[in-house]
Amino acid sequence: MTDLDLHFPIQSIGDAAFYDCSQLSELRLSSPELTSIGRYAFRGCSGLTEIVFSPSIQSIGDAAFYDCSGLKSVDLQYGATSIGDSAFYGCSSLEEVYLPHGIEALSPAIFAGCSSLSTVDIPPFVREIGDSAFESCSLLSDVTIPQGVTTIGRYAFSGCSSLTELVLPSSVDTMGESALMDCSGHTSFYLPTRVTHIATSTFQGCSGLTEIVLPSSIQSIDASAFAGCSAITTVESLNPTAPILNETAFDTGVYAVANLFVPEGSLDSYQESDGWKLFANIKENISSGIDDCTGAELKVVADGGRICVEGAAPDLPVEVYSLGGQLVYRGVASDFEFSGTGFYLVKVADQTVKVVL
Repeated sequence: MTDLDLHFPIQSIGDAAFYDCSQLSELRLSSPELTSIGRYAFRGCSGLTEIVFSPSIQSIGDAAFYDCSGLKSVDLQYGATSIGDSAFYGCSSLEEVYLPHGIEALSPAIFAGCSSLSTVDIPPFVREIGDSAFESCSLLSDVTIPQGVTTIGRYAFSGCSSLTELVLPSSVDTMGESALMDCSGHTSFYLPTRVTHIATSTFQGCSGLTEIVLPSSIQSIDASAFAGCSAITTVESLNPTAPILNETAFDTGVYAVANLFVPEGSLDSYQESDGWKLFANIKENISSGIDDCTGAELKVVADGGRICVEGAAPDLPVEVYSLGGQLVYRGVASDFEFSGTGFYLVKVADQTVKVVL
């Protein structure tokens, strides 16, 4: 059997109904009465390249399309409010995914091992990205995470080595162990201000990471949180009281050469705290909010975690750099709006201003 069209009246497909039908190449689930696909229903259908889903489908069971290694595209944007654990695990040829707007969580390992997947737009009502949701998606380079997501699960993006930037919305308050482990393409990372704890191995193996900004909300950092991040040269901690830091959180070489920037007046707190005192280069930053580096009259306003430019011609180019020199924004003054956490250099034409958010 190579072609299957379920257009006749049917409400559900049972567990393991087509398990290991490796010759099946085309699947049309077009029955308007079909509402559920059972666990392992099409597991191991390695020849399957195309699926047409009926918009009537509401639930897809655990591992329903596990190891459908030939599948290239999944379009569920008009159906399914529940997609089970490992539903598309190991679909190594999967390149495109269109997720339904009605789901509120991405189940554990839902796309783990989808090594050809490059872009994902997470729907607006999702609140949780489950454990290992995108683990080992090695070509994943573009992920849009909407405001409202609160939890990034354990190993959620582990092994996403092509991911060079991941912007977490301010709603995120929890990141699980190894959430971004081995994301070697990352060069800088800015944590949301609701995150209070950095779990074990969260950033372990992010070998391209050169800069990390720790918001004032951070209370503790666990073992190996940044192990293997040997390229780190800048750490900015915005908490005036040194958080609890496990001594193995950073590599020995990072402690020796990286610059640790801390809020004004907090130098003693960090120099006397276990873990932090291992940094050889601890420096205070002026945290007044605005620092005109050039003496020019350009007015840059920092308010409520956002930066605005005033008094500039609308078409003047605006660039924002991290303190470590990483370009994080480019645009023009007329539509400039930037939000973040940490110290930034705002360049408008030939004028530069240092800002802390």
